[in-house]
Amino acid sequence: MDIEWILGDLGSVPWEREFDFAVMTGHAFQVLLGDDEPRGALAAVHAALTDGGQFGFETRGPLGRAWES
Repeated sequence: MDIEWILGDLGSVPWEREFDFAVMTGHAFQVLLGDDEPRGALAAVHAALTDGGQFGFETRGPLGRAWES
């Protein structure tokens, strides 16, 4: 399997069906506030993925309050 990693910001480049896989790391999803930011980010990911492409991300549930246990 040949993998090429590209560091990028979906908001700065209008990717069109370029990637088989996109990943959002470092709990970055939690900084997307309100309803419009996550919708915009997910729309940009969708546009960047090839047909059948996949999106992976990590996040945490802030309501879980893991830091208290």
